[in-house]
Amino acid sequence: MITSRVGGANDSGIDFRGGWNLPNGQKLNLVGQCKNYSNKCPPSSVRELEGVVLGSKSENTLGILSSKSGFSHEAINRFNATVCPLIMVSVINNGEKCKSFMWNKSCEKFLDGIEVTMKFSKSDVCDDILEKEPILLYNGKPFNEKYWNTENNNEE
Repeated sequence: MITSRVGGANDSGIDFRGGWNLPNGQKLNLVGQCKNYSNKCPPSSVRELEGVVLGSKSENTLGILSSKSGFSHEAINRFNATVCPLIMVSVINNGEKCKSFMWNKSCEKFLDGIEVTMKFSKSDVCDDILEKEPILLYNGKPFNEKYWNTENNNEE
C-alpha cells in the first residue's frame, strides 16, 4: 500500500490517495480522510467520504476514514449501511500506531481471503503487559511486505 498526502485547499475532501495491490490479485485505488476531532468521529464524516468514493471514476476505489478519537455509534451504523466500500481506522500516538482496523460489507468483493486479527506482544515498558495491534492476514498468514508496495507484481 502506497499513499501520498494530497490534502489542502481544493482537495475535494481527500487527505491522501494511493494504491494497494492485494495478494488476491485485486488492484485498488485508495482515497482517504484523516479526522482529528477531540470527540468520536460523527456520521457526517462517513457521508462525506461516501461522496468522495462515489465521485471517483474507478469502480475499484476504496475509501479509508482515519480517526484519532474513534467513531461514534451513529458513524459505525452509517459505515455498515453504506454501499460504498469503506475502511475505518482508529489510530493512536499521532497516527503512529493502529488501534483498530475494520471494513464494511461492501469491501468484501475486493478483500476475498483477507482478514484482520490482533497480534499480541510484550510491552516495551513492562514484560508483564501485553500490547495488541491489528494485523492483516491473507489465507491465514500475515501479509508479505511486498503487498504493501504497489509497484510489485504480486507473484508468490
